[in-house]
Amino acid sequence: MPMNETVLKKLYRHIGARMKLRRSVLSLDQQQVADFLDIPVSFLDKIECGQTRISVNLLLAYARHTKVPVTWFFGGLSLDNGSGEPLIAASNVIKLAVLRAAKTTSIVDLPKAA
Repeated sequence: MPMNETVLKKLYRHIGARMKLRRSVLSLDQQQVADFLDIPVSFLDKIECGQTRISVNLLLAYARHTKVPVTWFFGGLSLDNGSGEPLIAASNVIKLAVLRAAKTTSIVDLPKAA
């Protein structure tokens, strides 16, 4: 079953919020992160606010730059249909991200889970 728009928006907001949290913990400003990722600050801001999605490759680069496993961005994620029943397990979202990234990145290079 494909994920509906509401679930996808929740996913993007969650990942963006975790990115912003990690950036704050490291005392980095948006300009520093945007420069490293080679994207405009306005695009990073939209990602952190959940207004636009982040590509798997960009998320992997962000994870490496901030020294956390890519799975960290999915921590605390609960995707459900409002009834409390999960539509998709967070672990499946992570597996999908890893499989997609494997097309351009070696699995050996992926960050290890903490």
